[in-house]
Amino acid sequence: MPTKLPYRPEIDGLRAIAVLPVILFHAGIPGFSGGFVGVDVFFVISGYLITSIILDEHENGGFSFVGFYERRARRILPPLFFVCLVCVPVAVWCLGPRDLADFSKSLLSVCAFVSNFFFWAQSGYFDTASELKPLLHTWSLAVEEQFYLLFPILLFWLLRLGRTRATACFVVIAAASFAYAEWGSHHAEAAAFYLLPARFWELLLGALLPLSGIAVQSRIARSYADALAVLGLAMIALPVFVYRNVPYPGVYALAPTLGTALAILFLRPDTVSGRIIGSRVPRAIGLVSYSAYLWHQPLFAFARLTRFYETNIPVFAGLSVLSMVLAYLTYLLVERPARDRKRFGRRAVFASCGVAMAIFVGLGSVGVFTNGLESSHYTRYDMATRRAYELIKRYALRDLKGSLIDDGDCLFWSPSPDSKFEMRFKACAAKYGPAVMVVGDSHGMNVYNGLAKARPGPFVVGLVNEGCRAWNDSELCPYAGLKGFLERNGSSVRGIVFNVSGAHLLTDPAGNVENHHLFEWETGYLINYEKIGFTLRLLRTFAPLAKITWLGPFVEARVNFRDLPQLASDGFLMNPVALHHFKELDEEIAKEVADGPQTIQYLSFYDVLKVDKYLLFTDDCLTFSDPDHLSACGEALLGKKLEAHLPWLNSAM
Repeated sequence: MPTKLPYRPEIDGLRAIAVLPVILFHAGIPGFSGGFVGVDVFFVISGYLITSIILDEHENGGFSFVGFYERRARRILPPLFFVCLVCVPVAVWCLGPRDLADFSKSLLSVCAFVSNFFFWAQSGYFDTASELKPLLHTWSLAVEEQFYLLFPILLFWLLRLGRTRATACFVVIAAASFAYAEWGSHHAEAAAFYLLPARFWELLLGALLPLSGIAVQSRIARSYADALAVLGLAMIALPVFVYRNVPYPGVYALAPTLGTALAILFLRPDTVSGRIIGSRVPRAIGLVSYSAYLWHQPLFAFARLTRFYETNIPVFAGLSVLSMVLAYLTYLLVERPARDRKRFGRRAVFASCGVAMAIFVGLGSVGVFTNGLESSHYTRYDMATRRAYELIKRYALRDLKGSLIDDGDCLFWSPSPDSKFEMRFKACAAKYGPAVMVVGDSHGMNVYNGLAKARPGPFVVGLVNEGCRAWNDSELCPYAGLKGFLERNGSSVRGIVFNVSGAHLLTDPAGNVENHHLFEWETGYLINYEKIGFTLRLLRTFAPLAKITWLGPFVEARVNFRDLPQLASDGFLMNPVALHHFKELDEEIAKEVADGPQTIQYLSFYDVLKVDKYLLFTDDCLTFSDPDHLSACGEALLGKKLEAHLPWLNSAM
C-alpha cells in the first residue's frame, strides 16, 4: 500500500498566495499587474508534491502508474468537468455564433488535455482578447497534465542511473528548458507562455527539491529558516505588484519560482512565517484554491462578454468573492467526494470521467459543426439584428495580418527593412521606379492594404507590424533600421505614409494604455505629449531622406461588435465619446506638427474619411472590423480617399 506524506499546512498557505493574485489580476483590480506569477507558484508546488509522492511510494514499494494517474484524475478532472458543465448552458445563452464556436473548440481541447496548444494556436494581436475566453485558464492545467504524463516515465527511467545522476540529468533538462523560456519570451512569446517546453523547468524546480535530497528544514536554526522563508515570500510578492508587460517566462520568472522553492524548504511550523502561512485562513483558501482557479475565469469572461465595455471594479471584486464561494461549494460537493475511495472506486472514477469526456466531446462537436448554433441564433434575431449579423460575418472580426497583400510582384510588406526586404525593394525600384511606402503598426497595416488596393502605382510597400509604435525599437519593427535603409534607398521612395494607433497616444488618469481594446470611454483620457513628441522627433530624422506624411490616428469605432442588437438599434453609430477623444488628439498632433520645423506633413484622418456622421456603415460597407481596425472594404475606401488628399501618390518625385 502507498504511504501518505505528512500534511504540511504551509503548502496550502502557499496555494492561497498563488491563487489570490491570479484572481485579482484577471479581475483588473489595481495594484496586481503581476498577479499572473501565481501560476508559476502553482507549477513549482505541483512539481514538489508530485515528486515527493512518487519517490516516497517508490522507496516503500507502493508506486504504480495506474494508482498515480487515478489520483491525478480524482484531483483534477471532477471539478474541471463540473465547471465546464456549468459553463456550457451559460455559453449557449450569452455567446454569439462565432464566440460559441470558439468556446466549443476550447471545450474539445480541454477534454484532450491540449488546451494550451489550442490557445497558443489562437493567440495573436487580432485574436479575441484573453479576457473574453471562458476556458483560457485551462492552459495551465494542460501543461501540468502533460507534465504528469511525461515526468513519471522519465523519472523512473533516469533513476536506473542512480539518484545523483538522475538529479544531474534533470538539472540539465531544467537549464535547457529555462534557456528556451528566456529565448522564447523575446522571440516566440506565445509558444513560450503556453507550451510545456518553456514551463518544464518551473515544474522541475519543484521536483528537484525532494529528488536532490535537499532537506534543510530541520537542520537549520529557526531564525535563519524564518529569514529565508520571508525572503522567498517576498520574491513571490514583489513581482505581483511590480511586473507589468515583462517578457515572460524567462529571467523574470526566476523571482517567483525561486521564491516558492525557498518557501517550500524553509516554511516550518516552529517559525513565525510558517505559523502565519499555515494558519487557518490561508490554509482554508489554499484547500479551495484549485476550484477557485477554475471558477474565476469563466465568471469574469462571461461578465465581460455580456457588457463588453464596462470595466467596473466593484463588480469584479464581487465576482472574485463569488468565485471563492463557488470554490468552497465545489470543494465540499465535488472535490472531497471524488477523492473518497470508499464512495468511488477506481473503476467508478475512470468510468465517470470517461463518460463526462464523451459528453463534452459531443457537445463541443455540435458547437463546431453548427458554427456556434448559427441557425438558432439567426431565427431569434429581428430584421435589423440579422442585418447587423450579416455585416459582421462578412466584414468584421478578421485576421488582419493574414490578409495583408503580397501580389508576388511589388505590392508587399515586411515587419522591418531587413536584407530580404531590401533586395526585393531594389529589384522593384529598378523595374517600376520610386515606391509608395507605408510605415506603422497594425493600423499602418490597414493603410498599407488600402493603398495596395488603390494601386497608385505597381510599387507599394509596407513596413508594418502589430504593436510597432515609434518608441518600439524591436527587430520586428521598422524604426531601428529605417534611417539606414533610407540613406541607401531614399531616392527610390516616392513618399512615406506613417500611421499608428491613437489609443497608444492617450493614457487614462493612472497613466495606463495596456487595456486600450477595453477602454472605458466614459472616463477621462489624457493626451500623451511625451509620446507625440518622441514620434515627431523620429519622423523628422527621416524627413531629409524622404517625403513624410503623418496620417493622423484613426477615428476609432470603439463599439461592441458582439452586441448585435445594440449595434443595430444604434444605427451603426460610432462611439461618440471615443470620437471626442480622438478629435482632440487629432487637433493636438496637428498643432504640435505646425509648431515645429515644417519638414513633415500632417493629414487628419477626419479630413480624409469625413466621419462627421459618426457612421460605421456606408455604401454597403461596414468600415471597421473590430473596435479599432478597418474592415477590408474600409481599407479600400481609405485608399481611394488618400489618393485625393495626397497628390504625390500618383506622381513621381
